[in-house]
Amino acid sequence: MILKMAYRNIIRNRRRSILTGMAMATGFAMMSISFGFSDGSYQGVIEAFTKSRVGHVQIHNQDYLENPSIYKTISEQLNISSLLATNPMIRTYAPRIHSGGLSFFNNKSMGIRLIGIDPQLEDKATTIGGRIIRGNYLKRSDLFQVMISKAVADLLKIGLGDKLVLISQGVDGSIANDLFTVTAIMEEQGSGMAYIPIKAMQEFLGMQGRVHEYVIYGHQSSDARKLATDLQQRINLKTIDVQPWQVVERDFYTAMRADEKGNYVLQLIIVVIVAVGILNAVLMGVLERTREFGVIKAIGTPPRTIFWLIMLEMILLAMISILVGGAIGVAGNYYFMIYGIEYSTPINFGGMVISRINGTINLNSLLTPTIVTFVTAVLVSIWPGIRAAKVIPVQAMRSI
Repeated sequence: MILKMAYRNIIRNRRRSILTGMAMATGFAMMSISFGFSDGSYQGVIEAFTKSRVGHVQIHNQDYLENPSIYKTISEQLNISSLLATNPMIRTYAPRIHSGGLSFFNNKSMGIRLIGIDPQLEDKATTIGGRIIRGNYLKRSDLFQVMISKAVADLLKIGLGDKLVLISQGVDGSIANDLFTVTAIMEEQGSGMAYIPIKAMQEFLGMQGRVHEYVIYGHQSSDARKLATDLQQRINLKTIDVQPWQVVERDFYTAMRADEKGNYVLQLIIVVIVAVGILNAVLMGVLERTREFGVIKAIGTPPRTIFWLIMLEMILLAMISILVGGAIGVAGNYYFMIYGIEYSTPINFGGMVISRINGTINLNSLLTPTIVTFVTAVLVSIWPGIRAAKVIPVQAMRSI
């Protein structure tokens, strides 16, 4: 009976119900789009960061991450490549070799970081090819070619087709030195970077059949920890260390988490604004019905019935508003997920280009606004419900 009365009260005064419902639906949509943008922007930065070079998971020799060394290698005889190629959780992977060295050209020298890559596998895994600003990508893994960062090219005054002298330390302790043809100049973070075909790098350093790391991409960056645990169990060697990107790039992950926590403050402000808006709408709706409640109480309606009548009205309005606000929120998040908001000037951070921010549709962008809207509607209805239940009929019926 009370539920039926609550429903009739909602449709009887449609103007009041629509205004109150719009306040809740608008608040829901604001929260949904805000959370969608927040989660989407963080996810976009993480995807761009992992896609640029880091990957979702990395495999190294034990303690390599804490103390990198040219001697801490992984033998190709362990057949890790075969294991990665047949794992359904893995989308793609790429082996790498790392070393420091010196670069020389025309009586000029510069310290440089050398990275040996498999041209085909690396191109499938990362955005390295998209960071070339002049020249062409590496062709084969056994050619003595090199792609250098713009900083190296500018300092050494070296161009495409020139021979760059590279000097480093071989794994046998000898001095490794050779000539490499510059095939491309890249936009890279840091003062000096050079990419060399992996077979040529192995020959250059005297470490045939060995690599320093495997960079692995699963289907989603959020599954990195699960994938790392699965691979560690499959490899089952104490000398091999498998870690997700959150551990490999701990500083970046910590900074992201700190920024994300700071964003919670903004989201809390939005929640408070929405709650105040709902409270205002509910209070106005109750105050303008003071005479109505006086009449209801005068004909013998118990205070408890009046209280639950108010509560059920708000619950029904909240449910309808959640459906309407959810539809608006999903539509808004879908639009921003597809089109996003373009930056006036793209942000380039070490080859990681971010030109726009996108929203996303996930559980958080729908569940959190639903809980906030419903709970707020219920909580802010308690005091008006008590106030309506305690009205004195004579005084209430005299009000305008």
